[in-house]
Amino acid sequence: MTQKQKIIELMADQEWHSSAELHDKICWRYSARLYDLRRDGYLFEKKNDPDHQKLEFWRLVSAPARTFLQSRPADPQEVLF
Repeated sequence: MTQKQKIIELMADQEWHSSAELHDKICWRYSARLYDLRRDGYLFEKKNDPDHQKLEFWRLVSAPARTFLQSRPADPQEVLF
């Protein structure tokens, strides 16, 4: 699974996820992957913790109509004619 896929899977709940969580579960360069996903059509929202200036929270707001998770080849057994 790619880092981009891991982010999408983690953030599919559209809840807030801290930068610390993204570091731990995805990678230290999670912001680069968020940048890549934004270029792919994903929309994220960011907020800062007022008590900890360096702690950020991110959430997935919307995904493009056709995502790479939807574009995987169909299982031949699931295709109905």
